[in-house]
Amino acid sequence: MIIRAIVAITGLTLAGCSGAPMGGGAGGADGVQYVEVGPNAVLPYGQIGRACDVSKARLGTEIARYPDSGRGYAIHDSAPGQTGQRTFYVTGFKDGCARQVTAALAMFGHPDTYEMIRFGAPSRNQPLAATDAAYDRIKRALCRVKDDAPCGDRLGRLARDTVFISLYERHGSNPRWKNLLLHDGDVVALDIKSR
Repeated sequence: MIIRAIVAITGLTLAGCSGAPMGGGAGGADGVQYVEVGPNAVLPYGQIGRACDVSKARLGTEIARYPDSGRGYAIHDSAPGQTGQRTFYVTGFKDGCARQVTAALAMFGHPDTYEMIRFGAPSRNQPLAATDAAYDRIKRALCRVKDDAPCGDRLGRLARDTVFISLYERHGSNPRWKNLLLHDGDVVALDIKSR
């Protein structure tokens, strides 16, 4: 599977969070559940934490940005160069808070790559998951196409603020992985995929 990863080093500053629900079970747009975490929290693989008031230094190294220019999302690696599971932070959300995840590898997946895989012949046998259903809702509204059709000439518009993040448990072969779908400054879906 080819997933486009855009690597850049730039600085971001996070201030306090505002405008999002607080508490032990805060959630995203489609009911994706977050746990509120502090600066030293360690989460199990696949769980999402909402981390407010995290200093730029604590985020780690920015390893990928989407889109590659302008405002958008960024993935920060707390221990670059390591191969085991560690904390990654994702920034660029409307509420100003980072999302924290644990994985061995985290990377962006561009909607054009997703559509090439999803609407290509091999994918016809794959079951649809929560990120697929959420993507279909977004695509239907922005691209005005049916669920079983690619976005078409409006893909550039959709891709301005819609992107996947794949989270892998280990480097090398992974029979399953977690996917997040980000859209319009929020995590709108989370699921697990397998080969």
